[in-house]
Amino acid sequence: MITRATTAKEEHDKRYFLGAYGTFDMDTVHARLFELQVYIDMMKNHTFVYFAFTLIALLIWPIAAILAIPLTFIAGNDRDLQIFKVILVSATAIGLLLWTIPFLIVMLGGGVDHFHHLIKTRQLNWLDFVDFILSELMILLTVLFAWVFHEITINTAKYKESAMISWKGKRENGDYGMDIRFQKAQYNRLLKVLEDSEGGVQTGDHKEIDENVGSLPLEDVVSILEELPGWNGPVCECRDHFFEKTQIRTGLFEALQNLTEEATEKNLWPIDLWMVRDQFYPEHTIDLDTGLYVFYKNTVDLLKVEFDFLLSSKVSMILVCLLAIIRAFLPRIWLKLVLGGVFWPEDGFGPAGMLVLYSTVVTFVVSVVWIGLFWYVLMEYKRNLVQCMIVSSLIDAKSRVTFSQNYLMSMMWFKMDSPDAEDVLRKLPLIDLRVSSNVACFWRIRDYCTLDRSNERMSISVLLEIVIIWLLLKFIATFAIMYIHGGLPAVLAVTLFDICLFGTLIISSLNSALAMNNIMDGHKQVFVDAKYEVTMARGMQQQDAGPKDNEPKKDLELCRRLLTEYLDLCKESDARDKILFGMAVTPGKIVSSAGTFAAMVYALVMKSVKNGDVAGSGSMEEKEGNVQAAQLSLMAMQTTVTTVKFLAQNARPLMRWGA
Repeated sequence: MITRATTAKEEHDKRYFLGAYGTFDMDTVHARLFELQVYIDMMKNHTFVYFAFTLIALLIWPIAAILAIPLTFIAGNDRDLQIFKVILVSATAIGLLLWTIPFLIVMLGGGVDHFHHLIKTRQLNWLDFVDFILSELMILLTVLFAWVFHEITINTAKYKESAMISWKGKRENGDYGMDIRFQKAQYNRLLKVLEDSEGGVQTGDHKEIDENVGSLPLEDVVSILEELPGWNGPVCECRDHFFEKTQIRTGLFEALQNLTEEATEKNLWPIDLWMVRDQFYPEHTIDLDTGLYVFYKNTVDLLKVEFDFLLSSKVSMILVCLLAIIRAFLPRIWLKLVLGGVFWPEDGFGPAGMLVLYSTVVTFVVSVVWIGLFWYVLMEYKRNLVQCMIVSSLIDAKSRVTFSQNYLMSMMWFKMDSPDAEDVLRKLPLIDLRVSSNVACFWRIRDYCTLDRSNERMSISVLLEIVIIWLLLKFIATFAIMYIHGGLPAVLAVTLFDICLFGTLIISSLNSALAMNNIMDGHKQVFVDAKYEVTMARGMQQQDAGPKDNEPKKDLELCRRLLTEYLDLCKESDARDKILFGMAVTPGKIVSSAGTFAAMVYALVMKSVKNGDVAGSGSMEEKEGNVQAAQLSLMAMQTTVTTVKFLAQNARPLMRWGA
């Protein structure tokens, strides 16, 4: 097995010919994290461009596919223009799918004048038609995110596999810090865990140092951690549909490998060539057929993953559907209670009733997908809290207690009984940081954890920015409509609902990022405590200095130096979750974000109150009714916030109970 791993390493590590990125080696987890971060930063830039393309395609969707024809000849091997071409055709296809039925209903049900009359008599509202545009935007954004989600997930998996192969090769070459030493009792217990695991002993390189100490390879310890509850998500890996269609592997990992030969000739890093050329002009073009195929397959995969996740908990699915129902029926409720119209058209089974039914169903389905998508990505990101706690439990006995009490046996997470929790703790090692090799191995595990959760961190980061821009556009459009046309349009209710719902979910995700950063920051205290213990052990050995004590003394000195260096890294340059436009999440950022969403809600409510006071020439009772209705809408939004807070805080027990 080691021979095969070493061969694989020689094949894919040729791009490490320059040895290091300045001061850190290229063949390390640190370097892989660097490359992934470069990739996601560039991916975000391209995503913003695709977002703009999506808006353009939405505005011209009836003729968007026609514009894709000349673009085919203009695009060449420009990646962004190739994606633009696919977005244009997708917009037309989705638009036709959404608009064909309402178009037939209007044309066969009395024509445009008849339905305009129904709007004036407040049996319909403009949102019954406009909502198809909003739904199309949400569908296109889902398709766009599915593309990015697959790219991130596939590349992260390749980097994780590369890291494991690298570790095996380094251990074979005798590199320092690739084995973890345990006292004999713990060593025997972990060895039994490896033997009982489905894959058996992973490397077979375990060994007894002496009668009191044994060592396990770093990869074996990581394989144990990956079996612990919460380390891995419940869903399978994404498939590379571009490779299935073209037999060509894409993504940063493969691109850097393909650029190695040219980079060697030019004496440059492969990532330099990718940055200035291949990210914009890749060697393999995305033709329309391939682009549509990959878009469709990626979206289907993402929806399957999302609904598998939701269906794993009945309560979670019911709550997402409930929020979607509220969002779908808000325009009808608003028309009845605020605008003085009717909840359902008088010809309930006629053309108007069919149009309202179709519009409501489309809004409900799209809302389930959109809300469920954010909920799934958020819950997967929250699961990273468990990974961070597991890593802390490796070196901190207090964190081990917290993991047992607040995760394994807690109603908030796994709700395990005593035997199950005991079995998990049997698999969870506790590493002695007074051994220098253990210190180096722990830092590698810590970096690997950061690499392992990169796909969830990057996915929530991209989705957050997409949703925030989407909310901002909705807010501007709604405020402009209210300012220009006055009154209290039904889109106001939906916009308020979206701001409160997604704003609360965004704050919840930021709070999770802050919690993870705090857990990782807690390692500084553990390193300080370990430094003290090492210094005391060194002092005790100083009393009985002798030739036979040289080796233990050297190890203690090296151990203390490593602890000092890692403590400095934690303080100065530790990788933190920066999921909000590249900014580190702090309590101040969370408060600022919450204040921003509150200000948006306040601005819309105040504008609705003003419009309600001055609209029309009705009686004072009618005006007061409009103001009360606006205030009622604010109360409804506050109720939504409370509901979402409850969901975010109690997601785990609800899922466990529903399952």
